[in-house]
Amino acid sequence: MDSSPNSTWKRKVEQKYNKGIAYPRYNVNWLRIYDTLNRLGWSGLVGVITSADEFRFILDNYDKLKQWDVQKVFEKACTRGYVNVVLQLFPVINPANNSNISIITACKYGHYEIAALLLNDSRVDPASQNNNAIIAACIGNHADTAELLLKDNRVDPSVNDNVIIKEIYSIVLGTIGFIYRKLHPRGEFSLANIILKYGDVMNMIPPEEVNNFINYFRIMAMLLKDPRVRDTLDPQLMSKYSAYLGG
Repeated sequence: MDSSPNSTWKRKVEQKYNKGIAYPRYNVNWLRIYDTLNRLGWSGLVGVITSADEFRFILDNYDKLKQWDVQKVFEKACTRGYVNVVLQLFPVINPANNSNISIITACKYGHYEIAALLLNDSRVDPASQNNNAIIAACIGNHADTAELLLKDNRVDPSVNDNVIIKEIYSIVLGTIGFIYRKLHPRGEFSLANIILKYGDVMNMIPPEEVNNFINYFRIMAMLLKDPRVRDTLDPQLMSKYSAYLGG
């Protein structure tokens, strides 16, 4: 991405919008400008500026726009899943900057390819900020990304007294209970009754919810098989959670 608007760029914009520059205020969609700057660079802004206000905003805030450049653009690209931007900026940024926020947000939103790229860089610590990356991936129901993180020995899926699997179980149980009570307003909600009526929990789940449950169950299964969780989880909870997985 161009590091600054060169004279040619400024001249093109001035030719397009050479009036109204003295407006005291500007009404602009700064996020659109920001995204365009991320994707296309300074020269790309020429084609998307739609008002003199936007032109003045860019000139008046050039110093701030420069601060967004490179590192912040990289971090935003990790959040939004812009793989090409991440690849382009990797050679000139520190992927572990800002307490490893890039891998945390990539995992939070399930951007598997970006998470994989970040994990391949020795500067990145996936356990940073109290294992926020694996927490975000699991709670966000991103099974593939969670599986990727679990392969890294630095990650601790049992963090905070196994809060991850406890939270997922709570989400799953709450949703299953809601579905069961909707189908059987006068029935007693229990796993035994679900098995009795449907043979399996998944047979009760509406089609539109199946993928969500498959991913949550897959994450629960991975966690229960992981020795870092298995060796620290209360045996009664282990039995309870396994029951919902048919084990």
